[in-house]
Amino acid sequence: MHPIKRGILVVLLSLGAIGGFTHGFARMAQCHSSCGMSRREQFEQHIADVCTRSAERVHEEREEQRPHHRHGMPPRPPQGQLVAPPGYAWTLVPVAAPPAPATAPDTDTAPAAE
Repeated sequence: MHPIKRGILVVLLSLGAIGGFTHGFARMAQCHSSCGMSRREQFEQHIADVCTRSAERVHEEREEQRPHHRHGMPPRPPQGQLVAPPGYAWTLVPVAAPPAPATAPDTDTAPAAE
């Protein structure tokens, strides 16, 4: 390569490197002082918004599925039955009285004599 062309190439590459570093440092200084929110804070805000919208959507879907009752209270279940809250798979179970305990015959007394 010709020495003059090589010298011009070195000068251009040096000026490009110096200009690039200067621009990068100036941009970092500007962004840290006046941007308000950093990229990390913007990303965190975006994630929080996504989570909030998702939670609101699930809440609205559950509200649509929930039956609306007077005074906001569901009606009382019939006596002796277990009712599941919305979204659970409990079954209605009748409540029966417990069985009476079995009594053993009294063997301490002797049979009546004739």
